[in-house]
Amino acid sequence: MAQVFDKMRELNGLPYRTPEAKYVVSLWYIPNGTDYHAAESIDVFFVDHASADQYAGFFAMPPEMASVMDLDHDEANAVYSYENYGKDGKFTKYN
Repeated sequence: MAQVFDKMRELNGLPYRTPEAKYVVSLWYIPNGTDYHAAESIDVFFVDHASADQYAGFFAMPPEMASVMDLDHDEANAVYSYENYGKDGKFTKYN
C-alpha cells in the first residue's frame, strides 16, 4: 500500500475530495497482490487531468486496475458527492 500512497503524494493527489478536485482515480488495493479477501477500493482525488492520468497509468494493470473519472460528469459527481463521506472524510456510502 505504501507505493499507492507514495505515488499519490508525488503527484499531489489526496485521499479525500476537496472543492478544487476535478478528477478521481479509483483503484483496488489487494495486499500482496493475492489476498483478495482483504481487498479494498481506494479513491484518490486530483486537481489536474495530467496528474490523474499519470497516477492511473502507473496502476492500470491488475491487480489495481485504476480508472480516471471526471467529476464534471453528473454520474461521477453524484457517486463522489460530499454527502457520501463520513465526518472522518472517508467514503462511506458504497464501501
